Amino acid sequence: MEGGGDVFSGKDLSDPSGKIRFDTKSVLSAKGTIDVPGSPPELRWKIPSYDTVMWGINQQKVNAMIDKIKQSATTAAIGSSYEGNWVLDNDGTNPGTPLGSGGTNYPDGKVWIKRGDLTLGNVTFSGRGTIIVDGNLTINGSSGYLHDNDFVGIIANNITITNNVNALVGAYYSNGNIEMLAK
Repeated sequence: MEGGGDVFSGKDLSDPSGKIRFDTKSVLSAKGTIDVPGSPPELRWKIPSYDTVMWGINQQKVNAMIDKIKQSATTAAIGSSYEGNWVLDNDGTNPGTPLGSGGTNYPDGKVWIKRGDLTLGNVTFSGRGTIIVDGNLTINGSSGYLHDNDFVGIIANNITITNNVNALVGAYYSNGNIEMLAK
């Protein structure tokens, strides 16, 4: 699987299969261990006192900021799984609603919240936005962007990337583990 984007894990980041390949534009970081043997060595940096700098001082501030952002987020009107087009900056509660249906457009990005666990299948993101999963995220299909300037950031408690994923876009943040399952 080819991976792009930045990945941050509050615990461990692992790919026991060794099949994940991140490009050199990606940043992989974790409070715990990083075990992604398929990525280039230049991505696996050891930063002295990273744990103390990133987590000892700022973790409470990061969590407080996420909690504040949740208060103004739009609740995504979806079930426990989603597949298809996700229009990140639309003005409704259904992420599949195209732009132009009237109301507000969010050119700088919209914040979505999905309460509970979420499984993403094959998803094409358009626009710019952030998705907060107030639970665990399972990625069970590939993702991509519709346009070159689209961007998604995803925040979840734990993130599992299954062996069905061939391509992945976005920036990912987890307070827990990020695990890539072996094929």
